[in-house]
Amino acid sequence: MVQLAGEGQRKGAAMSTYRKERAGARREAEEPEDDGRCGANGCPCRGTINLNSAQWLCSAHATTQPHKWPMVTEGLREHDWLIAFIGDVMRMQRECGPWAEYATQFWSQAEPSMCPTDDEVSHGPAYALRMHQELMVRCNASSRRMPPWSIAQTRADAEAAGYRYVRGNVAPPLRTARKAA
Repeated sequence: MVQLAGEGQRKGAAMSTYRKERAGARREAEEPEDDGRCGANGCPCRGTINLNSAQWLCSAHATTQPHKWPMVTEGLREHDWLIAFIGDVMRMQRECGPWAEYATQFWSQAEPSMCPTDDEVSHGPAYALRMHQELMVRCNASSRRMPPWSIAQTRADAEAAGYRYVRGNVAPPLRTARKAA
């Protein structure tokens, strides 16, 4: 029971308790318990991208139109094995495990083109990125399939665009000519 002001309380004390309770209830209603899952209905992935909305989305749903979400979710559920494979490879890369041998053994019989190349073995994140993009293609979130990563191709692309390629980094061209004084 709330006491009225004047019954031993200072004026406004009962009101401040009421405001606090009401504000707490409103905050609970606005911020539901988040389990970390993607906001698309039935998606098995974690929500890692927030596009200025109240819900977090996985990369597959964040890059597609909402009317395509059911199709993408179905594709992700069908390719849960590929999601697990990508997670295993990334975990092994972090722990300096034999990820390249694992990936080669995983793909060698079914799809040899998905095995890591020598360049991808030396730059592990490039392989994980290619596998992620392959997942996006297979679950209908993207139509662009990435070719295996190549240092030589990256260097050639950078040089053709007028940039220099130094130890895996693309940098603007050096200034070679100075103004004559």
